Amino acid sequence: MIITPQKRWFLYSLILIFLLIGVPVWAGEEGVVKGSVVNIRQGPGTTYKVVTQTKAGQVFSILEKSGSWLKIRLHNGQDGWINKDYLEVNTVQKQVTVNGTNINVRKGPGTGYAAIGKVQSGLLLSVYEEKNDWYRVNVPGLGQAWIANWLTTQTTQNNTPTNNTTPAGNTIPASDTTPMQGTITITGSTVNIRQKNTLDAPVVTKVNAGDRLSVLSKQGDWYQVRLADGSTGWIADWLAIPDNGTTPSRSDQESEVLIAPIAEGKTFKIIDTGARPILVLEGWNSTEYKISTRQETNSIVLELQGPSERNYEGKLTRLGINNIKIYPQADKAIIEMAFAYPITQSVNYIGNLKVTRILVGTAENKQLSGKVIVLDPGHASVQSGGWLDPGALGKTTGLKEKDVNLSIVFKLKTLLEADGARVVLTHAGQTYLSLAERAQVANNISANIFVSIHSNFSDGNNISGHSTYYYAPSSDPVLGSQRTSRQKLATLVQREMVKTGGRNDIGVLQANFAVLRETTVPSILVETAFLSDKTEESLLGSDAYRQKLAEGIYNGIKAYFQ
Repeated sequence: MIITPQKRWFLYSLILIFLLIGVPVWAGEEGVVKGSVVNIRQGPGTTYKVVTQTKAGQVFSILEKSGSWLKIRLHNGQDGWINKDYLEVNTVQKQVTVNGTNINVRKGPGTGYAAIGKVQSGLLLSVYEEKNDWYRVNVPGLGQAWIANWLTTQTTQNNTPTNNTTPAGNTIPASDTTPMQGTITITGSTVNIRQKNTLDAPVVTKVNAGDRLSVLSKQGDWYQVRLADGSTGWIADWLAIPDNGTTPSRSDQESEVLIAPIAEGKTFKIIDTGARPILVLEGWNSTEYKISTRQETNSIVLELQGPSERNYEGKLTRLGINNIKIYPQADKAIIEMAFAYPITQSVNYIGNLKVTRILVGTAENKQLSGKVIVLDPGHASVQSGGWLDPGALGKTTGLKEKDVNLSIVFKLKTLLEADGARVVLTHAGQTYLSLAERAQVANNISANIFVSIHSNFSDGNNISGHSTYYYAPSSDPVLGSQRTSRQKLATLVQREMVKTGGRNDIGVLQANFAVLRETTVPSILVETAFLSDKTEESLLGSDAYRQKLAEGIYNGIKAYFQ
């Protein structure tokens, strides 16, 4: 072929353009993000606007190179630029598709290496290295891993870059994805539905308390749900409860083994969880029943308000229930159950649905056994003059916050220890520790959680209620990685405290408090009620109300560990 001067000039011009704007010579390569939180920009340089952020372990197809910057294909199908220092580049040898369900991916090329997660059928993976019968691949959300080649099928698209738009639901870093059927009911006031099963994922819509959604699957602490428009999304499981018939398709599923209508719109059920039975009351609010445990006879008695004509007697031997009796008594319905073992019970009342779930366990099997919990009574630090920081002072009576906080902490400590937890206090009435040193108490012993108890105060009028704080900025690699745990703990404690305390639900909030910022374990700060509100100051001065608050916080902590 003869290259004319005109053609030669055209080729030189084309090469020059490629050198200036970046040529897509990196086709067939992918990169794994190395930085904890890395900016993705509109163009190849720090002067360009940040369009999103990504985290370590994310995998992207590389489209172009321009100086020290790489153009990548984002998971939403758009393009962005990342500095090459934050990307580990691998050459794609070929691509394979997973052809099994719940397949382990491992740290090394063999079954002797530890599994670091699971992948699902249909997931497309890029192969960077072959060793014996194993492939080294990049798994979205997990990073580099090894998979047995006999569990994959090679695609025909060798050595071509992929968009890698497989949703995160196909990657299972912590637990198996469990197919489910049925519905859940939202318990949080306004709840985010997210694009993926992480708190960092974009919000696709919001739902409200009482809304029902169809469930497709469950992965760890997340439900995958079907939305009204037919699309799908993810919701944290602590913000919803499963409805009747919503059961995972595996051996530890819940199943209703007794359904007893008591009166119109009111039903008693017993659910088999494969472990401990759950008793369910539907149709009664929290003031319309009484639950008592009789340890001498290993029995539970439920007194339900409202007339009933229901009579029943039976047993469920396989659940350890030797006798069940249901009968009317004046204007009440009585349910008596005798168990074959010493029992304990914990109550979860979902107020807006008038549903109570009573989890029955063995007295010897304490739910919090082995958990290490640090409790921090707010304030009471020794000042330079020798006096103690009182915290807020009640507007009406001058009630000291430090005294309220300490009283609630002692009551909470009793409840937690009775359930098997090891409880450590940052102080028992006064302390010389700084706020950071209080947090360090939990860090030094690798506690499971840290809980700081406070009472609120506001100079404004008509402000009252309960609130719970956590802190987990994405810019902090330690705190950011605990965001799910911290928000979950705060959400559950807030929910249960509102149930027992009965005041306004201010909600779960984020704040850069020192004790939250300095803890390296999941931590929350609880604002029980307002000393600046006359009614709540009076309540906080009551020993009985402090007990209610302690029980609410205890129930939230227990729910967190369940």
